[in-house]
Order: sequence, then C-alpha cells, then structure tokens
Amino acid sequence: MTSSRGLPVARALYENTRKTEKVERHESAPRPELPEAVVEALEFDEPDLDAGS
Repeated sequence: MTSSRGLPVARALYENTRKTEKVERHESAPRPELPEAVVEALEFDEPDLDAGS
C-alpha cells in the first residue's frame, strides 16, 4: 500500500521520466467517453484524510 505521501512522489518521478515519442503519443492520445454504467461504477467519495487531525 502506498502512503499518502508516496503517491505524489511516484507520480512526480513518472511525469519527469524521459519517455520515447511513442509513449508520449500514447499518453496524449484522445480517449473515448466511458459508458455511463462504467462512470457510475468508478465513482466514490474521497476519504477525509484530515478528519483524524
């Protein structure tokens, strides 16, 4: 499990990694809209991480 601090670090490392032109093309390619059922299945409430403070 990634700590709440680790995810931004991992994301920053990934975003600042040198990528090939093919990878950059794939990352920036247009994406189709998801079906409504999929959007609903993926929805969730973000936990309030500051509630315990």
